[in-house]
Amino acid sequence: MISVVVPVYNTRKDFLIRARESLKAQTFQDFEVVYIDDGSDAETASLLDTLVSPNERVIHQGNRGIFKARERGYQEAKGDYLFFLDSDDALTPKALEKMMKTAQKEDSELVIASFNLQKEGKKPTPYFFRGCSESLSSLQFARKFFVGIKIRGFVWGRLYKKELLDRIFPFPYPNRIFEDAYLAFVSGIKAKNVVYLNFPCLSYTVGRGESLTGKPNPSRLEDHLYAYSRIKEECLALEDPSFLKAFHRRLWIIRENLAYDKKLSMKAGLPKKEAKRLFKEELSSLKK
Repeated sequence: MISVVVPVYNTRKDFLIRARESLKAQTFQDFEVVYIDDGSDAETASLLDTLVSPNERVIHQGNRGIFKARERGYQEAKGDYLFFLDSDDALTPKALEKMMKTAQKEDSELVIASFNLQKEGKKPTPYFFRGCSESLSSLQFARKFFVGIKIRGFVWGRLYKKELLDRIFPFPYPNRIFEDAYLAFVSGIKAKNVVYLNFPCLSYTVGRGESLTGKPNPSRLEDHLYAYSRIKEECLALEDPSFLKAFHRRLWIIRENLAYDKKLSMKAGLPKKEAKRLFKEELSSLKK
């Protein structure tokens, strides 16, 4: 059975209903849905309570952030596999079927699928990860992750074997943005077999207002630096030095990402002097 974990925080009603309808339309039926209400307003919480059915559960909790909501979903899940679905996204009808068949056929602990980019009022645009083979070793995964355009730092759009997440959760991570990137990397290098499925499993909503990583935020630069430092620590902890070499070889891409973060952080109020200091000092530490 698959447990689909759906974190919810004040999601627009039409988006939430669309997400649920996409679950009901799945060709694969052996799954449960666990909605984690992360401190939503009364209207959203009340709407969630009306969704209860034999294979749907709603867990209410105070606002702790999407990362902790996903972790709570993992704790509550009863399935052998987990899939994280954002509440404003929608699955394609055969998503769970194709990912489950792939996981079982390839004996994979992590199946990564492509997705569609969905702008409101427009047709979805397929987004395929270029240059990926069907089966990836941990090192191949890491190299493509650091390139960024081949394996992205997303937690959603992946089917995880519960045993894999058992080796990861719980782990301490402060309430910062970009925590997804860290979890995405750790799950990829710890999985016994990673398989890439060149099939769009969902439609990802572009330009959603509540996405923290898409907003100007004074802590954005510091949060992203922290995520990269944790990823570097994971590379250092591995016996194979090839992982750290892969990290260092892609520092120019990381630098470009951080330069963009610096601009957004300053736009949101981070003093220019502090932004320059963080960028220079922390980037230097990543090079070591």
